[in-house]
Amino acid sequence: MFAVVLALVAVAGEAQAADVAQRAVAYAQKVRDDAAAMVAVARDRVAAAEADVQLASRVDADARLAGDREAMAVAGEAVTMAAAGVRDARQLLQRATALLAARSKTADDMHFWLDAKTPPRALLVPVEGDVRRYAKDGTAITEGSGMLRPGERVETGKGATARLFVAGGDAEVALAESTEFVVTQDAPDTDFEGLLNNGFMRMRAWVRAKGRKFEVRTPSAVTSVRGTDFAVATAAGGDRVQVFDGVVAVTPGAGGEAVLVHAGEELFMSPAAPWPAPQAFDAGALPAPWEKKPSPR
Repeated sequence: MFAVVLALVAVAGEAQAADVAQRAVAYAQKVRDDAAAMVAVARDRVAAAEADVQLASRVDADARLAGDREAMAVAGEAVTMAAAGVRDARQLLQRATALLAARSKTADDMHFWLDAKTPPRALLVPVEGDVRRYAKDGTAITEGSGMLRPGERVETGKGATARLFVAGGDAEVALAESTEFVVTQDAPDTDFEGLLNNGFMRMRAWVRAKGRKFEVRTPSAVTSVRGTDFAVATAAGGDRVQVFDGVVAVTPGAGGEAVLVHAGEELFMSPAAPWPAPQAFDAGALPAPWEKKPSPR
């Protein structure tokens, strides 16, 4: 059994913590706007489907008046199909409206942290699906969004995703579906430590001259990072590290010689077998969940 540790150097302090709230609010507003656009599209689909029903019904009525059995059969089928289209469009609108309501609430919740007396160190923004938070003692936390404190656990269900914003280095974590992530340490005078128990995450963070370190652990290795965009997946068979930008140094959790993994390379780490050399992979096949920006100098 190993432990994966991701080490990053970044600036701490209240200014960085306040920046967490600003970035979380901006992102929550963006996904809310995306949901609003989905609602508009769904409404257009409902209107178009209802117009199809009206047209098919008129054609059906004309065919009945003319006593044209063949035309009646075709028109009747068209009415049935158009009615099904209306039902599908209304269901889509219902889902889009529910998503907009959820994302609007999340965006409103994030605004609270802009003026909070205690700036948050890490803020969780649920994006879609079932995203749950649990306290250190395992008790479920009612609100899915909000500050993620040491000892708290995030779980994303099937089809669910979430985004975590962390103070220092513009650190940002995208959590995929069926993922479990725990903040193990986070305070202004300490480093940030997290544990990826299961699933897939992608993180980016930029190194600045001095400041706190970031550590993210999984059950297979220790990954030290300086200003990069990378992903970690962990499952029963082992862990995989993929680097999209920058370079990481991967070492066994129990200690040992580091393996450098550069941009465009991945390393699979099995707890039951020697580690192979890093292999090239198609980094462009996995779209980035954020806009690319230059690292600060």
